[in-house]
Formats: sequence, C-alpha cells, structure tokens
Amino acid sequence: MLRLVAMLLATVLLQVGLVAQAAQVRAIDREQDIDVSVRVETLDGEVLFDWDGDTPRVLASNTKLLTTAAALLALPADYRWQTTVYLDDERLTLVGAGDPSLRRLPGRDVPAEFLDSLAEALREARMESIPTLVLDARAFGEHARHPLWPEEQWHQTYAAGFAGLAIEGGLLEVQHEDGRVRLYPEVGDAIHVERKLKKDASIFTGYWLREDKLLRVNGGPRKARKIALAARDPQQIFRAWLVHGLGERGIEVRDAILAGPHDPEPRGEVFWTFDSAWTLAEAVAVANLDSDNFVSEALLKTLGLVRFGRGDYANGLRAVREILAETGMSLQGLQQTDGSGFARHPQGEANRASPALLCELLRKMAEHPEGQLLFDSLPIADRGSRLSQYFSDPIFDPQRVHAKTGWITGASSLSGYALAPDGTPLVFSVVVNYVKDHTRRTHNSRFRHLQAAVVGDILRQWPQSDGVEE
Repeated sequence: MLRLVAMLLATVLLQVGLVAQAAQVRAIDREQDIDVSVRVETLDGEVLFDWDGDTPRVLASNTKLLTTAAALLALPADYRWQTTVYLDDERLTLVGAGDPSLRRLPGRDVPAEFLDSLAEALREARMESIPTLVLDARAFGEHARHPLWPEEQWHQTYAAGFAGLAIEGGLLEVQHEDGRVRLYPEVGDAIHVERKLKKDASIFTGYWLREDKLLRVNGGPRKARKIALAARDPQQIFRAWLVHGLGERGIEVRDAILAGPHDPEPRGEVFWTFDSAWTLAEAVAVANLDSDNFVSEALLKTLGLVRFGRGDYANGLRAVREILAETGMSLQGLQQTDGSGFARHPQGEANRASPALLCELLRKMAEHPEGQLLFDSLPIADRGSRLSQYFSDPIFDPQRVHAKTGWITGASSLSGYALAPDGTPLVFSVVVNYVKDHTRRTHNSRFRHLQAAVVGDILRQWPQSDGVEE
C-alpha cells in the first residue's frame, strides 16, 4: 500500500515538473506546418506525458520497430535463410531464400565462402561445365523496390532494392587504388566503367550512365577511396557475380537465366545448400542499429513467405499486422507500407502510426521472451553513440536510453526505452511531421533536440527514491 501511494505521489510530482516541457512541445506544435505527437508511459501502461499521442504520424525508420518486432515474435531467434540448388538430370536451379547476409562482414567474406562451397560441390559431382543455370527468386515477388520509394533516389545506398537473390545488400562498390578502378562484387565484363579524370585530386564520384551496365567514374584521388551505388536490379548483379565467380574457380556457366513468372517450379533433388551467416536476431540488430533498409525489407518479405507462401509486399504487410494483432495490440490508425519506412506518399498516407501504438508495441515486447533481442538492437543514446550530440547530458548516463531513430524529409521520430533514475523502465515515442521550408526551423537537428529534451526532462524531473518498500 505504501509503495502504491509513493508511486502515485511520484506521478503527480513528475507531471507538475513537466509543465515547462509541455510548453516547449506546444510552442513547436503550433508553428505552421509542424505537427508534434508525444507519448511516455510506464511498462504498466500508465501515461506520464502525452501530447496528441493518439494521432497517427508518418514514422520514417521507426517503421522498422514494427517489422523487427513482428519478426522476433513469429520466427525463432536462430532462424537462418537457406539458399538451395536443385539438380534435375543436368538442369541446375538455384533458389534464393532472401539471405540478407550475403555480403562481406567483419572478419568474414561470406560471398567468397558461398562461391567456394558451391564450386567444390560442382567439382565433386564432375560438373565443371554447366549448360544452363536457372536462378529462381520468384518467391519474393517481381518488385525489388516499393513503388512509393522516391524514384530519383534509386541509386542511393539507402534505396537498394531487395531481391531473393542479392549480394552486398543490393549495392555495387567502386574502389579506386593505385590509379585503378575496381568493382565489388566482381562481375567480369558485365559492367563497363567510363572514366573521366579531374584536376582536383579530392574528387571521386560515380553514377550510372546505363542502369546496371555502364558506370561513369569521375576523378582519380591519390589516396585509396571507395563509393557505393545501388543496383537497379540486384538479381542481375547477382547473376553476373555468380557466373564470374564460378568461372574464376574453374566452373564454366554457359548460360545463367532468371526464372520467369510462368516457368515451372524447381524440380529434382537437393544438390547443395548454403545457410545465411546471420541468424534472425543478428539481422534484426543490423536492421535497427544500422537502420538498414535492405535488411528491413528482407525481414518483411520473409514473414510474408513463411506465413503465406509468397514474400511480396502485400503478404509481408499482412503478416506483420496479423502477428502484432495476436499480441492483443490495438492497431487503430496503423498504416504500414513497407518494412523500412522509406516509402512516402504526397498526402502522408504511408507508414503511419501513433506514438501511443509504438509505446504499446514496446510494452508488449518488454513482456515477451524475445523482447531483450529487440532492446539490444536499439541504438544507445549516450555520449558514445551517433546521437551523442543530442544526448550529451549526464542525465542519460549510463546507457539510460535505447531508441530507434527515424528521418525522411517531412518526418522525424525517436522511440524506445528509457530507465528512470530509480530503475523504473519507461517507453516513449516522439514523432514530428513537418513541411520542409529549407530553414533551421524545419531542420532535423531541431527535432532531435526536442526529442532528447522530452526524454531528458522525464529523467531529470523523476522523483528521487525515498526507500519506501511494499
């Protein structure tokens, strides 16, 4: 009873102390073309601070919280993606499972392992020459990129499309060293490079002249440099890389074709398999810690494939909604469009949810056995993180805030967990939607400072523990 009274008193004192914070939120929210929504709760669902928290807003990368939470709820933490080759007489079909980890990782060259293993299996079967290799990634639908992703940004690294067969997260790396330009993944003569030297030795840029076929590379710096570009069709890059890589290992592939929508399903016996380097839990960490759009779309479409037999956007979104509904969550106002939050709509009708819904999600995950994995996947907002310039106040130490950032033009978000000074865990979500006017008024740094101030004031105003026990 004494503890209950103490908690009620703490809540009253906290709410009184947040009057100034409410005034700051109100002032920004009242500005033209800026909308602010805030919710802060305890794990019991007690609302500590609310400002329009039930209104759905565009989430940007906070959408990843929905996708990654659903993945952890529906799939085992040790789930791995498995690429499979089927052999039917002399016909080989390589079926993609959407492995997002087929990339160079710290201390591990996963693509090289993939090629080495497949080449060895083919040599053991005395198949040094393959007439036709079929690449089948149809289980993930026809579209690598969502139609609401900004078309003018398709070549940017954060806009790489997801496919069931892709390497390096759908990216092509352009390296300059010793006066030479090299591409990774290595694709032989499938991509040509047109160079244009510049007098300014600091210049090193590149862009597509012809999608996935011809690159223009400008400059030639004295020091080693590298840039990366997204491929228009990651499957085409995968095909060129596979043919070239097997050729380098003594396996000739005379023709590699992509399975079409009306081609028969793979037949024959399983000839070879390759498990992903990442587990599901590790992929979730990459999606949230690195805000990796490619991996987030892989998770979304994998959920669609596992739950409904086809990993397209429609099934992935349906899967996330069903999985979250099974927890008892109220999904009122939820309008998810993709797995990452990169999609946008002229009227803001894409990837919308309220801070209240995100807080409910975070509370539900805190109760779930796999909730720790979601917590661990969130960036730590303290003096040693990417958010350090906004969370430099000692009130955030040590590691009191774990939160997912989000930003696209027109939306800035921050949602996650905070630990009060007395050890009480809290959930929060601060989402700002705005119309960019190219001034500091609508610069994302301003909204980041607001988000940090909301959380900081909660922690700063939290009543000190008086030792009252049950």
